Amino acid sequence: MILEMRNICKDYPMGKTVTRVLRDVSLNVSEGEYLAIMGPSGSGKTTLMNIIGCLDEPTSGSYLLCGQDITACTDLQLAQVRNRELGFVFQSFHLLPRLTALDNVALPLLLFQIMATAPLESFAHPQFWLGVIAAQFLIYGVCYAADRILARHDSAAATVTALGGCFCNAAFVGIPVITSALPGNAEALFVAGLFTITPNLLFVVGQVQLAAHDPSRSMPQGRKAVLLHVLRYSLLYNAVFWGMAGGVLVSALGLGLWDPLNRAAELVGHTAAPCMLVTLGLTLRERLAVVLRHAGGHALLRQTALQICKLVVQPLVCWGILAALGVEGLWLAVSVIMAASGSALVVPVLADVHHAGPEEATLTALVSNGLSLFSLSFFIWVMRLLGHI
Repeated sequence: MILEMRNICKDYPMGKTVTRVLRDVSLNVSEGEYLAIMGPSGSGKTTLMNIIGCLDEPTSGSYLLCGQDITACTDLQLAQVRNRELGFVFQSFHLLPRLTALDNVALPLLLFQIMATAPLESFAHPQFWLGVIAAQFLIYGVCYAADRILARHDSAAATVTALGGCFCNAAFVGIPVITSALPGNAEALFVAGLFTITPNLLFVVGQVQLAAHDPSRSMPQGRKAVLLHVLRYSLLYNAVFWGMAGGVLVSALGLGLWDPLNRAAELVGHTAAPCMLVTLGLTLRERLAVVLRHAGGHALLRQTALQICKLVVQPLVCWGILAALGVEGLWLAVSVIMAASGSALVVPVLADVHHAGPEEATLTALVSNGLSLFSLSFFIWVMRLLGHI
């Protein structure tokens, strides 16, 4: 028997109510057998396929694949099963929850080209690095403390709230906006690329906090082990990170880019901006209906405060710190505009993985990226008015 499922159940908590999507589903699939799962919309077909594909886990029941107990596997073991035992064609055309196949190639190539063609001394701007990172972590700390003290949320929920309040959607929105607002400006795109690096520090810190307070996942014990685990999966298996790191290495060695390679990277890389905006729209549309059904008045009130913090306070804090450190002109303008982008789409994904309020995290991403149209337009106008761009 290739696949054996017994009494599979799947529940989704929605606020104070629990919706059971699958109830006592059992099936066997033998070698060479073809099986079609049919049913009306909303009957649980996708949920069942996600469990079969090791993309989701059942609430109860047993699942054996090629004799291996899938419900007892760690995240690493599940990844190995998906790599070696399964082929999965998604209902939508995403390879990953946040990126299309083209995005996965185009964004790393774009960042690689930006970093590889910049002189090495351009990276040595300590005031920029200090100001941008300080602004992000300051907002992170304020949001985390406010959620813990005022809303009395646990550490995991407060971490998701804090990430939603400061984790900029630099890649999906920031770079496309800079590309459109300052077409052909290589220095502006370079600063935007550098800015895209900084949220990774927040990502690592948030992942460590979430992993340390999530007993439902099979994680290493101890903060040091959790940190190494997060670094390995957040950076070593991250194509965007390797795209930037490869570009920095090429610049440091003074190799330059072979012209045909540079041209190929330019052609593919410059598709990243429009493709990422399309992906953003598709992702938000997919989640919109589910989230709005469960958004209460208290959630909208919390979102108002959070979005003021993300879209108004964070760019102003970034502006103030950078100006105090002596950063001015294009570097200041691009940093402030990038800081005014909405909340990154990875935040709802983290919340879902660690069971830390995915509905509200998704609402944060929806509201934030919608309202960022106004915050980005405003700060671009201000920077033009002041002559920074």
